[in-house]
Amino acid sequence: MKKFQIINDQMEWGFKGNYRFFRTHTLRKFHASNIQLVAEYIDALQGRSKNSVHETYIKTNPDKLKEIYVKNMKNVMIYNKEPKNKK
Repeated sequence: MKKFQIINDQMEWGFKGNYRFFRTHTLRKFHASNIQLVAEYIDALQGRSKNSVHETYIKTNPDKLKEIYVKNMKNVMIYNKEPKNKK
């Protein structure tokens, strides 16, 4: 059984149609809908590719992206405690 299936069953979230409620699509959708960032940052965080023009001229700075994510991760946290900031 896959990890997402195990978590879904342990949390008793059940099924949505023919699929378990908790799956990668649901997690990505929750993240994108609640992180409260512009689409460009969401796409970069979720590993979506840029179009060819953007890929050529716009380079994402991973350190800046990390800083932006850390400031906004409270919007997608499931638990109340924030993790310790690792450097």
